[in-house]
Amino acid sequence: MKYKYIFALMSSLFLSSQVLMAADNIVVVVNKKSTLQKLTLNQIKAVFLGETRYAAPGILVEVTDRDRASDIYRQFYDGIASMKPKEVSVHWARKVFTGEAPPPARVSGDDAQAISLVKAKPDAITYIFEKNANASVRIVFSVQAK
Repeated sequence: MKYKYIFALMSSLFLSSQVLMAADNIVVVVNKKSTLQKLTLNQIKAVFLGETRYAAPGILVEVTDRDRASDIYRQFYDGIASMKPKEVSVHWARKVFTGEAPPPARVSGDDAQAISLVKAKPDAITYIFEKNANASVRIVFSVQAK
C-alpha cells in the first residue's frame, strides 16, 4: 500500500516537472501591415543567416536579431539551424568579413522592445516568445523552443 502512494507521488512530481520544463514556442513576427503571411523554415534560415534579404520574392525585410547572451537567441538558432551562439557568431563574422552581408541590427531587452521595433518599422522581422505576441504584429513562423 505504501508503495502505491510513493509511486503516485513520484509520478506526480515527474509530470509537474515536465510541465515546468516545457519551453515556450518562439515565433517570427513582422509588422501587421506587412504582406508576408507565412514563411517556411528554409526562408527563415536564409533571412536570419544572411543568405538573402528577401523573405519572399519581392519582399525585402530588415532583420532585427536579439541579444547574443539571451536565452531566446540560443533557443531560436538551435531551433532553426541547430547552431550554438558561438557558431552563429562565427557564421556572421565570416559573412561580414567577406562582404557577403552586413550584420543584422540588434534589439536588446525583452519581447516588448522587439515588438515596439517591429511596430515602428514596416519591413522589420524578428522573433519573440509566442506568449508575448499581440495584435500589433503578425506571426509568420513558429519554432519549438528547446
